[in-house]
Amino acid sequence: MKHQSLKKSLLILLCALITQSRVQSSDRHSATQTVIMTAIVGATAYTAYSYVHAPVTPTIKIKNVAQEKLNFPSDFAWGVSTSSTQCEQTNHNNCWSRSYLDTIESKKNTIAPNHACNSWTHWKDDIDKAIHLGCTSYRISFEWSRIQPTEGTLDQDAINHYVEIAKYCQKNNIQLMCCLHHYSDPIWFMHKGGFAKAENITLFTDYCQKMYEALQAYVHQWIVISQPVAYALKGYKVGMQPPFLKDSGLETTVMLNMFNAHIAVYDILHNAFKNNSIGKKPEVGLCHQIVQMKAASSFNPLEQLVATFADRLSNQTLLRTFTDGHFQSLMPMVDIAYLPDAPDKFDFFALSYYSPLAFTGITPNGPACDEQCASRDAFRIIDKEGMYDAIVQASKLGKPIYIVENGINPKNEEQRELLLNSYLSAISQAIADGYNVRGYMHWTLMNNYEWCYIDEQGNINQNNPDFGLYHNRIINDTTGQLHADHANHDAMLKQSGKYYKNIIAMQK
Repeated sequence: MKHQSLKKSLLILLCALITQSRVQSSDRHSATQTVIMTAIVGATAYTAYSYVHAPVTPTIKIKNVAQEKLNFPSDFAWGVSTSSTQCEQTNHNNCWSRSYLDTIESKKNTIAPNHACNSWTHWKDDIDKAIHLGCTSYRISFEWSRIQPTEGTLDQDAINHYVEIAKYCQKNNIQLMCCLHHYSDPIWFMHKGGFAKAENITLFTDYCQKMYEALQAYVHQWIVISQPVAYALKGYKVGMQPPFLKDSGLETTVMLNMFNAHIAVYDILHNAFKNNSIGKKPEVGLCHQIVQMKAASSFNPLEQLVATFADRLSNQTLLRTFTDGHFQSLMPMVDIAYLPDAPDKFDFFALSYYSPLAFTGITPNGPACDEQCASRDAFRIIDKEGMYDAIVQASKLGKPIYIVENGINPKNEEQRELLLNSYLSAISQAIADGYNVRGYMHWTLMNNYEWCYIDEQGNINQNNPDFGLYHNRIINDTTGQLHADHANHDAMLKQSGKYYKNIIAMQK
């Protein structure tokens, strides 16, 4: 409370200074200067208001979660997350395959998934490895381009493949969380304009309905779209992923269409169960990656302003829409669309959290931190208070929270252990403080294809991505050669994977 009172006092002082400055300068500024000054004052006031109303995050004490029993509920979901495109060997029909990348001149040398983890063939071994960890939950995604390789076609064998995965998980008491879209589209869908065109939404929802009908007997937790805001910004604003467009002006259109697609799929699944009561009652999750946007220097007004608008675009666009239905972007209080039903169209919040960002001028980077918290990625650090803050933000939408992605590309195995201890301590603190967190799924099961590891400038990062708890079973992506011990779980499990296994055993 003392911190909050101090923040309010600072805001009052700031407002007084701003008012005095405006009065003194109004007579000597031109009209253009006055408009600029008004914009700066307004943005500064908005930033100050946001600062004052931000909750005070407690200091998180890092615990050894593998050795100390914390307050996780007995039914807390412990698991891992994977995505189809990053694990299954390529099928040549999606927008990450060579056949699509080669149609874009600047991406002809971009790394595409080839054998990845050969999880299409070795899917049962993937699940066995999750079982070996002690997992009770497993988040996967479906490869839409396998199910509908061309428009209007349906590959029943591909659908049956995913049904077998669901059956095997059910048999082994693994709660499956199925994601219908994770950063990957069929080539034919991209050629039709993808999510940039509203008329294409039904093409996606028809696919979703088919998958629900096939798996409704085995699956009750669904994510419609993994991180729609990140998908729109990376694909249509900064050019990091298909269709690799920079400053296209389509990013808000794509977000809006994806939000409407999510709402439509929510209704399809719930209405289907309401009308026929077949299978498991669906729970539909809204998925978003919260990234706190900060100024590298708290005394730099430009950086504060950039961070404020970055937060509006990257976080508040979705959080606001699914809180009160008002779809806005960079302009405060200006609706692009109004979706009044949005706040009621999800059953849980699927939170992805990795790290905050800090802006030096207008350039994003990882915030300054202790050396032990700086990963091999320039954009990601370990920030336990950031995890707590993300949970607080997600909780404002009033639904249960599952952390469905959280991981690191570490400098060493000890650093992944530090991440696990740091973030799980923060989650435990949030639960103790009354926040409704139901599960944690680590990213990811084994080293995989990490979207060719493109950086913010669209360049390939040559650091070998190392997000897995297990080593990749593929040791040569060109030939598909398997690791000699690929079926030996203990041999393939990394030191940090063994640590996560111990955590689950202790907390479960």
